Amino acid sequence: MSMRPSVVVAAVVSLLFALGGCKVAPWGVAGPAASAPENTDTYGKIVENDFRDAASAPLSSFGLDVDTASYGNVRALLRSGTLPPTDAVRVEEFVNAFRYGDAEPGSADALATTTEVQACPWAPEHWLLRIGIRARDAVTEQAGPANLVFLVDVSGSMAPDDRLPLVKRALSVLIDRLRPQDRIAIVTYSSGIAVPLESATGADAATIRGVVDRLAAGGSTNGAGGLRTAYRVARQLRTEGTSRVILVTDGDFNVGVQTPGELRELVRREHDSGTFLTVLGCGRGNLKDENLEAMADHGNGTYHYLDGMPTARKLFGSRFDEQMFCVAKDAKVQVEWNPARIASWRLLGYENRLLPARDFADPGKDGGEVGAGQSVTALYELVPQAGTVHDGVPLRYGAEMPSAPGKHDGELLRVSVCWQDAAGGPVVTRERLVAVRDVTSAGPSHDFHVAATAAGFGLLLRQSRHRGQLDWPMLQRMTDRLDNEDVAEHELAELVDRAAQLCGSPGTR
Repeated sequence: MSMRPSVVVAAVVSLLFALGGCKVAPWGVAGPAASAPENTDTYGKIVENDFRDAASAPLSSFGLDVDTASYGNVRALLRSGTLPPTDAVRVEEFVNAFRYGDAEPGSADALATTTEVQACPWAPEHWLLRIGIRARDAVTEQAGPANLVFLVDVSGSMAPDDRLPLVKRALSVLIDRLRPQDRIAIVTYSSGIAVPLESATGADAATIRGVVDRLAAGGSTNGAGGLRTAYRVARQLRTEGTSRVILVTDGDFNVGVQTPGELRELVRREHDSGTFLTVLGCGRGNLKDENLEAMADHGNGTYHYLDGMPTARKLFGSRFDEQMFCVAKDAKVQVEWNPARIASWRLLGYENRLLPARDFADPGKDGGEVGAGQSVTALYELVPQAGTVHDGVPLRYGAEMPSAPGKHDGELLRVSVCWQDAAGGPVVTRERLVAVRDVTSAGPSHDFHVAATAAGFGLLLRQSRHRGQLDWPMLQRMTDRLDNEDVAEHELAELVDRAAQLCGSPGTR
């Protein structure tokens, strides 16, 4: 693979660099000279998952999350010469910003699970477990009609070019993908609520595009009123097929319902209506990330950040099926550890999606929604029991094992995944066992390496206390093994270079 040239950073920054981490200015600005008071971006507090003892905490449960907003937002910040605030970095969204080659379901199931265990790059005495979940593909031509409501924030804060003008160009990409059987409505909100397009089919693309082109920003932000109207229009629009509200906003709700808790309750009431939610955040300096994430997490939704037309072409072009057609809803994962083999464990990310163990099998408890052909990855860092491995090779007999060999002595863990088909029906649960012999010295797969590199990037940006031996030069060496011909992987390497320079690291390039 060819070496990349060093990234030239426009702003000169002077930051402290120690132990692989870097100091971040209070507003996410990389340096004291920046005008912090002008930035009113807000992020929800993330308390990083810690290691748990496998004997006293034998189960780990969480709802799947296919959001990618954190990675897109951080990408935009780094490209502007700015380091992200710690709480802007959600590690699972970094990992899930990439496509993985996991096998599709081989039966009528909506989801299939794969696993891989390797030595942890930043803590070689530990293991890193990758759980990959792949949804079945949908053939767009055979899928039922998509009934979409564009809910567009046209308040005054959306006037800058990186907001409403970008949103209009992005929606044009989606309009190009519409089929004749699809139906579209448009709802706008600012000080008041309007429905400039009550209904049109995909065959009326010129009409839909004309309404979008005439949208203009001004006024305050009654986002809650817009949501209520959009869901009402969605119920009226849908006769068959899928129903989805696509909300595009900077998240600055300043009229009516405003807090994350209130917004969660608003969309939660629509959870069982059969209407899914896509949330697109946009803009810099006024982003209310916590509001947007709260709505997506509790409203059968996903959350992405629109930082430019490449993202729009990915979401609404090449990944149209993933975004429009849900195949599994309320999907959850539960991992049970064999304490004779695993001493302790830590889930990387998913802090906002953790579930009590009893909620895993409860169909009334919310999980995540997975679109057609989508892949989702979760990573666990594991501390093996003494005697389980030697020099990375699993041992058949571990003299230091804490208990005598038992019925399941050859197993490390059990992964269970449950979901409900998007159209309804009973909850489906599938299990996969991971054995001691599955820990090999053959080296990680490419998918594993991409996921580990993306996670490591998040750990360094968060200045995680669990980053172990990882520092910027080490992470840059990891990016050398990425596919330089893959646009997303090449971009990851460039962003790592940029972040390393912002953190004052001499780097390796």
